[in-house]
Amino acid sequence: MAALEELPRGSLLDCLALTGRFDDNMTRHYFAQLCAGLDSLHKMQYAHRDLKPDNICLDENFDLKLIDFGFAECILNNGGRAGTTAYWSPGQHNQDETNYIKDDIFTLGIMLFIMATGLPVFSYAIKRDKWYKPLYLGMH
Repeated sequence: MAALEELPRGSLLDCLALTGRFDDNMTRHYFAQLCAGLDSLHKMQYAHRDLKPDNICLDENFDLKLIDFGFAECILNNGGRAGTTAYWSPGQHNQDETNYIKDDIFTLGIMLFIMATGLPVFSYAIKRDKWYKPLYLGMH
């Protein structure tokens, strides 16, 4: 793997915009790749801290590649909050003591939700959640 390589298939966000939700097999395949990539990063004692569909690209073989390590940090530091707030863990939102590995893993769950549903995360959140976007579901 090169430090700089061409990623001609665009981002996961681009792919989801074109296809909508992924089928179950594709979701499992890409989720396994994300888990493996993040596991490798964590074994090197680093956390990504800004996982989101824009920061996951596809190479020429449609394999996932993590990009944008601008907020990456050594997991031993476990200090401040960083990344895109829509993808923060509850602990980050509540300004609790952060744990970079747990925050990355929480965001993996968000990625799984997005790939499986094709919907933005927190579309069905409670009204007091600042990311709440009401959708009519025939429920009150």
